Amino acid sequence: MQIPVGPIKLRRMDDLPVWQALLTVHNGRTVSGSYAVQHGMVRVKAARGEKARRLDEGLDPIWLAGRLLSELAAEGNA
Repeated sequence: MQIPVGPIKLRRMDDLPVWQALLTVHNGRTVSGSYAVQHGMVRVKAARGEKARRLDEGLDPIWLAGRLLSELAAEGNA
């Protein structure tokens, strides 16, 4: 018996994002999440949400990640 399986997509190891822990303070509360930079985008994940934004030239990825995490907290998603 054979079970048809869709195409398998393999990714190169150097193409996988490296996630880093991130902490920020929003309205006196410590908020935690993680962020990764890949293909010119900063992605932030928190307990109940995720955001991504293009990293403009000259902008610090950690600063942008903190900003995105604060936005998630303000929306109640972190």
